[in-house]
Amino acid sequence: MKRTTQISLLTVFVLCLSTVSLRAQHKEKKTYSIDNKKAIKLFEDAVTLIDFNRDLDRGLFTLSKVLQMEPNFIEANKKAADVFYNYTRDYAKAKKYYTRVVELAPENARYVGSYLNLAKIHAKEADYEKAKVYLDKIEKFPYASEKATNIAKSMKFDMEYALFAKNNAYEFKPVMLPRESINMFQVQSNPVLTADQSQLIYSMRLFRGAQSDENIVIANRLEDGSWSKPDHISKIINTPLSEGSATISGDGKTLVFTSCNKRNTVGGCDLYISQKNGTEWSEPKNMLAPVNSAAWESNPALSPDGKTLYFSSDRKGGKGGKDIWVTSLQPNGDWDYPENLGMVVNTNKNEVTPFIHADNSHLYFASDGFMGMGGYDLFYSTKVGDDWTVPENLGYPINTPNNEGALYITADYEKGYYEKYTSAGAESHSEIYQFDIPVEIKAKYKCIYAKGFVYDDVSKTPIKAQIDLIDLETGKLAQNVSSDSVNGDYLVVLNEGKEYALHVRAPGYFFHSVHFDFRQGSFDPLTLDVYLTPINKKQPITLSNIFFETGKYELQDKSTIELKRLVDLLKEHDGMRIEISGHTDNIGSSTANKTLSLNRAKAVYTYLKSQGIVASRLTFKGYGSSHPVGDNSNEEGRQKNRRIDFKLL
Repeated sequence: MKRTTQISLLTVFVLCLSTVSLRAQHKEKKTYSIDNKKAIKLFEDAVTLIDFNRDLDRGLFTLSKVLQMEPNFIEANKKAADVFYNYTRDYAKAKKYYTRVVELAPENARYVGSYLNLAKIHAKEADYEKAKVYLDKIEKFPYASEKATNIAKSMKFDMEYALFAKNNAYEFKPVMLPRESINMFQVQSNPVLTADQSQLIYSMRLFRGAQSDENIVIANRLEDGSWSKPDHISKIINTPLSEGSATISGDGKTLVFTSCNKRNTVGGCDLYISQKNGTEWSEPKNMLAPVNSAAWESNPALSPDGKTLYFSSDRKGGKGGKDIWVTSLQPNGDWDYPENLGMVVNTNKNEVTPFIHADNSHLYFASDGFMGMGGYDLFYSTKVGDDWTVPENLGYPINTPNNEGALYITADYEKGYYEKYTSAGAESHSEIYQFDIPVEIKAKYKCIYAKGFVYDDVSKTPIKAQIDLIDLETGKLAQNVSSDSVNGDYLVVLNEGKEYALHVRAPGYFFHSVHFDFRQGSFDPLTLDVYLTPINKKQPITLSNIFFETGKYELQDKSTIELKRLVDLLKEHDGMRIEISGHTDNIGSSTANKTLSLNRAKAVYTYLKSQGIVASRLTFKGYGSSHPVGDNSNEEGRQKNRRIDFKLL
């Protein structure tokens, strides 16, 4: 009991000493640049109004009275500048007062920050030369801190780049989309399109007093090329809480979006996914761990086939503030553990709003960590193999002294879409703009698409099928999408400069193959309906990706991609017997054509045997030019006639 009393008395004594110390500090006389006691008292009243009462209006009014009395009152000029710079964002007035501060105290170490903010204001005004003048002064300042000097050096690099970019500007003429349709809300952001540009999906925000509700809306392309008025993407997706920052797969069937502070969130903001079947969206599902974490996840960006997801997060394991991460959909339907894109793309600052182009190799994003025009600039990095190149700034004038945000570029590299934000307090707003992609920032190749429907060849009813797009140069799967189970529609993105095999498959059907060669020339989008043959039908099935040199019968290496599909089919149906038939066009003698077609069919027969298919299940024949499927009077028809088929026996 005695010991407790001693401790209590000691505590009281310490508290009393602390109180006396605090009072002494409070009463300690401050030194100011003026002696006018009335002006000083008024200034301290203004500081109390601003810093403690958060009454900016009365505080600024009081400061104006102080400066009328004492125009050279350095501290009052500095306080007014800080309020206009940090709170009201009135940079013109902030510049006026900061300029007065550095004129009155050109070498006072207390006001190094005024030089720095003046440099930032001039940078916002694109007056990079003047900004450099103030940055030079900081570097030469006799008492500048190491931190201030380092910031000044870093900013100087940005200013030098900005001057270079401004002197090498390209033509850029953004046009705001119509207010009567797309830009009909106070805030529009994060525009994305389907690969065929038939739908525009974006976020809109409605304000109700201090509250706001962010939702995802969709607009449809009309026949004249204009846009319809937007509508909610789905009542099952939009809720009274906020849904925004969305991405959509190229075929418009997979949607990933951001929502914050829901009851089932893993962190503050999580990613959610929904699938479209027919015209209906599924109930959104939280992507959960490992995609979501206790940190912030947002800014999703899907690859064209919806199987790879890029996003921004400040989760543990990053390189700085917000980083770009990537995860992929696994065969079992789960999303893999996200990987950080590494220090080539990510910095010790922030990388946000990633967008992966339809070519699946150009990643665009905003960052404040690389050399730029100031604030967040737009950059791009190219995937080469498994690695990303050092990001390149998109230059001026797409980048400005202001912060740049989300960017979308159409598959054909013709149009770009972005949001332009105007800061004006309660009247702040943003609109979506469209622009022609400047030739200076176009990629070498554009993308097109093939779309259509998958049907049963007998009943003509829609089929849910798997569509595999294989890069014939690498042998790797470039895309895998599904046709819609309700209406059978599908879409795949095709890159110019590439050669592809397309395989369409579904249980109970022979696979269907198509060959695309986009290595030369420019190409238009394709409409391609596919009719799958039931596996019990004895009609010829063309193998469209079997390749021979002209006049020869040795299989080219890239033929094995399709031949492996045929091997798998035969192994899945061990009682199946087939005939392999070779065909040619009518150029040359019929005898030579028949011999060539026979040898080519035999080459396929030999390959199948080498893969374990017993000879008793196989036969081969050469029909020469006797069974044409195309017009031999033109090259397109002759190409169709040069083929390998198989059929049930």
